Amino acid sequence: MFGTFRTILAALVVLQHFSPARLVGSMAVFAFFTLSGFLMTMLMDTAYRGRPEAFALNRFLRLYPHYWLAMAITAVLLLAGVAGSRPFIGLPDSVGGWAAALLYVNYWQTSPQLLPTAWAVTNEIVFYVLIGLGLSKTPGRTLLWFLVSLVYSVLAADYAPKNADLNYFLPSAASLPFALGALAYHARGLIDRRWAPVFAAYRPW
Repeated sequence: MFGTFRTILAALVVLQHFSPARLVGSMAVFAFFTLSGFLMTMLMDTAYRGRPEAFALNRFLRLYPHYWLAMAITAVLLLAGVAGSRPFIGLPDSVGGWAAALLYVNYWQTSPQLLPTAWAVTNEIVFYVLIGLGLSKTPGRTLLWFLVSLVYSVLAADYAPKNADLNYFLPSAASLPFALGALAYHARGLIDRRWAPVFAAYRPW
């Protein structure tokens, strides 16, 4: 179910980029981040509990080979003379630019950018690392993360509402949906443990 939902959200983001109408691309990105926060916290609490190195390897193999393939295809098309859909899309013109592209840090590299939409996956990687290091390991730690992220988001929206970096692109902006997803995972666990005996004992018939 989660995989299907994430695919639908990704499709909405793609439609946002190719449609002249304003769809729900931004909301879909944040919903995707929320699901990621839930799923990554669940994985670290179950399948990869006590095995952060296995979690890191799994995330690497799921993300980087596909990204490098997309980057290679884009580079070949650009070298063949195919124009990018945006004026800032192009082959990196420095060692730092190539290093940033290879590491997914496309949003912070200077123009030209090879795959500028990889900024969202950069944010995913940032929080994969933080969750792997234990950011959402306990309910209390996750609640603190959520509250700090909420304060940041309110301040950014209030004092810099037109700053797309602070409100959308940067990892700090993605922190709130990731924290919300992680908090939802812990909340579900607490509800299950506290109310499962009540539900099990309840027989309406």
